[in-house]
Amino acid sequence: MTESKRNRVKLAIFALTFLILGGLAFVMPAVQTQDPPISPVPFPPTVPLEGNMTFTLYPDESIKMKVIGSIEQAIDVYSAPPVYEASLNLASSPSGVNLTETKGIIVVKLSPMYSTLLAALELDIKMHGEGLNSNTTILFNLPGFLSVSGTTGAFTDESTGENNLDFDLTATIWYSVIPEEVIQGYVEMFPLLQSQMVTQISELMEGNVTLQDLTLSGEIGFTSATLTIAGSLVGDFVKGGNALSTNLLPLLGIDPEPTSLISQQELMIKPKSADIHIRFDRNELAFLMDSEGVIEGDLDRQINVMKDIYLEQILQSPDIPKEWALMVNNVLLPTEISGENLNMAFEYSFDGEKIKLDFVVEGLEFRPPTTGAFLKILDKALTGGSAPGFSLIFEGGSDEEGFVEIEVPPATSEPVIEEPRKVVWIIDDLANLNWVSFKFRPHLKPAEFVVSDLSITPEETEEGETVTVSVDVTNIGEATGDYTVTLDLPAGPFLRIQETVSLEGGESKRVEFEVSRDIEGIYAVTVDDLTSSFTVKAPLKPAELEFSNLRIFYPGVIPPEVEEDQTVTVTVSIDVTNVGEEIGGCTVELKVNGEVVDSVDIAAFGGIPPDYDQVTATQIFQLTRGEGTYQVEVEGLTETFTVSKKTAEPFWTQPGYAIGIPIVIASAGAIIYLIWKGKLHFPPFL
Repeated sequence: MTESKRNRVKLAIFALTFLILGGLAFVMPAVQTQDPPISPVPFPPTVPLEGNMTFTLYPDESIKMKVIGSIEQAIDVYSAPPVYEASLNLASSPSGVNLTETKGIIVVKLSPMYSTLLAALELDIKMHGEGLNSNTTILFNLPGFLSVSGTTGAFTDESTGENNLDFDLTATIWYSVIPEEVIQGYVEMFPLLQSQMVTQISELMEGNVTLQDLTLSGEIGFTSATLTIAGSLVGDFVKGGNALSTNLLPLLGIDPEPTSLISQQELMIKPKSADIHIRFDRNELAFLMDSEGVIEGDLDRQINVMKDIYLEQILQSPDIPKEWALMVNNVLLPTEISGENLNMAFEYSFDGEKIKLDFVVEGLEFRPPTTGAFLKILDKALTGGSAPGFSLIFEGGSDEEGFVEIEVPPATSEPVIEEPRKVVWIIDDLANLNWVSFKFRPHLKPAEFVVSDLSITPEETEEGETVTVSVDVTNIGEATGDYTVTLDLPAGPFLRIQETVSLEGGESKRVEFEVSRDIEGIYAVTVDDLTSSFTVKAPLKPAELEFSNLRIFYPGVIPPEVEEDQTVTVTVSIDVTNVGEEIGGCTVELKVNGEVVDSVDIAAFGGIPPDYDQVTATQIFQLTRGEGTYQVEVEGLTETFTVSKKTAEPFWTQPGYAIGIPIVIASAGAIIYLIWKGKLHFPPFL
């Protein structure tokens, strides 16, 4: 195999590797021309690359890629490109079971140097397809050069796989493009050319496609010729196309590589619908193409079948380096690719001095046999490479089961950002990326909050005074989370207070609010789903003591009498009533003849209607005095009492004499009567 052939094999391996890695081709070192081993080389400093390449790794070991980049290159003003602006936007997305929707927009804006040439250009090509059948209308008109109009129709018999393409095109060719005599010669030789074309097409496509019913008619004018060509291509276009690519290359001086054909059995997708519109905007000097369609079948499986066929073809090359053959067998062939959510956008511009290309590729998903195999390829591709404006990003993805964390060992190049789930390197001679590890972490039970134990202190208060409302907030989950506690006090002016707390799993915290009301009443308080209340009362009436009913109690006779130098003790009492609502007290003094002789400190509870009646208490003093008259005064109330000296009385006035004398008289009379009657005798000694 020639050196150029070996180089093409190496280039093919690199291209497919970085297709799977989703954009690594932008940072892939140039392919060496010497025999293996292949070593990367630094990025050319003259082509600065800026942007980043992100790989998100998921717990199921699938990997999603996103590449964002920009390249600027100054060019010689004498080699200005014919295209000043261009953009390509392609997107695919699932639209049902085994259905994939595709959309594409291409815009190519030419250099102003073509404004005169294309000022009159008309271009309008429309194609509509349903299933394997399609119809196309063509209009191309560049006066003075070439005009083409007509239709094509394609039909496929799904039972046999046979394709049919009918075409009917009319072209006007100006002699300034092709001389009249040349056109006239082709028209005259058409019968012979027709036979040769049928034969050549059959040979190039190895009999899989034949040209049928080819006709040519037209008119040779003074300045141009108008020709109409019609016919049909019939056969297996898939096999015919593969054969054509194989047989046409030698005619172009290219040594073809062996190719593997895709059989009808290996075709797993087909168009369900398609619409393409190509036009030219003369004002913008731009070609535009819009396309949209739906592919029916398993697109991902088809991509992987084609990938495997291509890789098997590469492995058949005798000059493939052993190192790369192992990589193809052990990594690329087992890797599964998904492109059903692929989105690509490219923006090209030229400002007269430099060319700029911006690109975004995202949605490519692949599943290597192991993440270690992926890292090994990445390490080999980037070791020794340098793109100071471009960064490599690893992110840990998540699913319902858990998430991925990234661990970077000391031996690996130091990242500029290192977080558990995001690591960023600048691509500048990275080393030992294959030592990076990805750890699966199960999801913590999400934060879940319970609010409990609502309390209000105090439950009763006075107008304008503050009460404290408190609850316990507990995170019964495992993950740390924030929770906002909401207190509502509807009565009076509506009041809502919120406080956010951050709690670790299992942590509990007491949350307190302070509220007040200026009007008496019962106020309901709601904290989340808990409800309680507090009572506001008007201020209590201050204590006010009223004294009444001053009384003096005497022992024995009234008024009391005493012997000379003796005393008597009397009891002085007074009623005390607190006509206020607060508890109150004072010092009560007992005065006798204006002199304080005793005092006592008292406390009196207030009445709190309607719940309680006013309470009246009696305060008692003991007062001992001898003979005399005394004025007693307590809190402004006065009473007088007198203690008299006791005087002597006749004995018969004494108590007992009034009873004893009649008894003695009666007894004496009885004795005399008895003696007179002889009933009683005196003793002899009398």
